[in-house]
Amino acid sequence: MSNVNISFSFVNGRVDVKPFDVTLAGIPTTVSGSTGFDQSIDYNLAMNAPVSKLPSAATGVITGLISKANAKGANFSMAENIKLNLKLGGTVSNPTVSTDLKETSGKAIDQIKDKVKEEFDSKKKELEDKAKAEADRLKKEAEDKAKAEVDKLKKEAEEKARQEKRS
Repeated sequence: MSNVNISFSFVNGRVDVKPFDVTLAGIPTTVSGSTGFDQSIDYNLAMNAPVSKLPSAATGVITGLISKANAKGANFSMAENIKLNLKLGGTVSNPTVSTDLKETSGKAIDQIKDKVKEEFDSKKKELEDKAKAEADRLKKEAEDKAKAEVDKLKKEAEEKARQEKRS
């Protein structure tokens, strides 16, 4: 890490680190948390990880969901990056790292749902616009036919009136 400016304060026997941005293993990450004077650590790492760096279990779930959506006629693809939250805990000498892949896949599902709704709304608007255009066309066509019929009847009536005047 270079050019990192870390702000911290002492709160209840812990060094509380304010969120800061850093790149870890090529992944943009926001780090926040605390270290206790007893050597305990409690940090959150919010990562914007490229899909290529995720475990296959995580990408497998997401790929499966996308396949199901695409089988129903959608046209989705996996995003290039997935937001991933890691929890760094334990102690300085014995750290633990955990993540909640359910939360990550849940976020991916939410993204897919949002895309499905967006695509649905787009198709709905497109169909409504087509229906309105067709209705407008049919209305104009009917108005034109009615006007032509009125003009025809008017001419016939005028002609009939002229003939009656002559007689």
